[in-house]
Amino acid sequence: MEICNKSKDLIENTYNLYKKRELKGDEVFDERLIMHLYPNEDTMNDENEESSGYEDALISKFRIFDAENATEYTGTFFCDEVYICDDDKKLSVKIRIFKDKSTMIIIDGKCKLIRGQAVGIYSV
Repeated sequence: MEICNKSKDLIENTYNLYKKRELKGDEVFDERLIMHLYPNEDTMNDENEESSGYEDALISKFRIFDAENATEYTGTFFCDEVYICDDDKKLSVKIRIFKDKSTMIIIDGKCKLIRGQAVGIYSV
């Protein structure tokens, strides 16, 4: 699928709005967390029978943005699942395909992001 030049400009301009900061551990987001997931590799391996994650999933690289503070957290992050724990029903979640072909997850509400093989998002 071809992306038009106006869309390419939109992508570049959007990402340029964010200052960069290293993500050192778990992070709390006060208003809006945005994640972009990019499929990176299969969890299955043809050379042996071992799996590096859920067999029906792909390992995805992801980018983390704090929209409220216009910050992109830098680092190399991979996961095979994103789960959202919102027992108190405080979060609003939207999912769409961004123009750079990533899956974009938008989470409104105060939440904590915990990284591991899976990424956990918890309402706080």
